[in-house]
This record gives sequence, C-alpha cells and structure tokens, in this order.
Amino acid sequence: MSVITLRDRKYITKIRKEEHGCSIFHPLAYIEGNETIFEIFKCLDERGVEGGLKALHEMYPDYDYFLLGTL
Repeated sequence: MSVITLRDRKYITKIRKEEHGCSIFHPLAYIEGNETIFEIFKCLDERGVEGGLKALHEMYPDYDYFLLGTL
C-alpha cells in the first residue's frame, strides 16, 4: 500500500493508493480520487512542487490552466 503524506501549517493530509483510485484523508474532509489524482500527488511528492509541475505539464499539456493555478 502506498501512502503520501502532505503537511502544511495546520493540517496533515494523507493520500492512500487504493485498488481503483485513491482515498484522501484530511481532518476536515474525506475525498475519493481516481488514478490520475494519485499520480499527480505522487509526482509532486517525488519531484517537489516546481519539478512536479514541470513534469505534469509535459504529461498533461492540455491542462496548462490547471497547472498555472488560474482555476
């Protein structure tokens, strides 16, 4: 089982790989995500924010608006 742990000033969020997709555990919410969501978090975790965003831009070039944070 693969688990990614994210920390910010207030919260710890865990993303757990499931058989189909992922589960995201946050103190304020529980979210079920698909395979792509897990791969995005995995990429950011492995490469850091800047390197991860560059890699994701190459993997998903049509989603520039998402990666630039303009949503």
